[in-house]
Amino acid sequence: MLSNIPATRQFIQKYKYATSQLNFIHNISTGWHQHPCIQLSLSLHRHELLTLSTQNETYSAYGFLIRSNIQHKIDSSNTCSIILLIEPIDEHYHLFRHLTEKQDIILLNHENITAVTDYLVKSFLCNNKPDTLTIYLLLSQYLSCHCQFDQRILKAVSFIETLSEKRISSRQVADKIYLSESRFLHLFREQVGINFRAYLLWLRLNDAIEEIQMTDSLTSLANNCGFSDTAHFSRTCKMAYGIRPSDIKNIIQQEVKLNCNTAQCLYGINKKRN
Repeated sequence: MLSNIPATRQFIQKYKYATSQLNFIHNISTGWHQHPCIQLSLSLHRHELLTLSTQNETYSAYGFLIRSNIQHKIDSSNTCSIILLIEPIDEHYHLFRHLTEKQDIILLNHENITAVTDYLVKSFLCNNKPDTLTIYLLLSQYLSCHCQFDQRILKAVSFIETLSEKRISSRQVADKIYLSESRFLHLFREQVGINFRAYLLWLRLNDAIEEIQMTDSLTSLANNCGFSDTAHFSRTCKMAYGIRPSDIKNIIQQEVKLNCNTAQCLYGINKKRN
């Protein structure tokens, strides 16, 4: 649930790329949530820490790399920050997965944070999709591995993403890539890290969030994106992002000007872009 501090302005801007999602946020405190993406969270203020809580521990740092499917909540009160979500189907996702195999949470040092922040801001201002391999190399030395994303699953996911409404059975998708349903479901879980049904729900949620500014009715939005009702949409959003869709909609629609003198203040970054 969002922190409810009426006197403090809140800010969210989301930008979706093919296999990643770049979010600019200010003064957002989430509830417990988890998602299938590897998450990179960076403070844009050198004097303001982010607070990250997991089920086992609470961390305060200027930047984190968070393993996928880890239940967590994050507090960026009074802080401008960037969140990058790297999807399981990203071609370099496996490199980040290797980084987080032994540690659920990696605390980033100032050098890493500065390098990645500068790169993401420049990419954003130039309308370029962030290159996840470049980000990986700014965080770590290249790790040679032989991981390969199964092309049949990639074909299945690419097909699903072309659907205007993400409603399709696992049998229908399995038929498309010439696998039995049981083999497809096993391979999908192995490759993507979550089951097929949960991934469909994640795609529906992202479709809905992308459209949330363009409709006055969350009920219509939920129905159009394949949710059974508004309550189902709201529960899914809170489980994946730790924020209700109504809160996201209200914050995005606000005319916010942040009182921030930091050179890389996200309000200034977005103003330059627009």
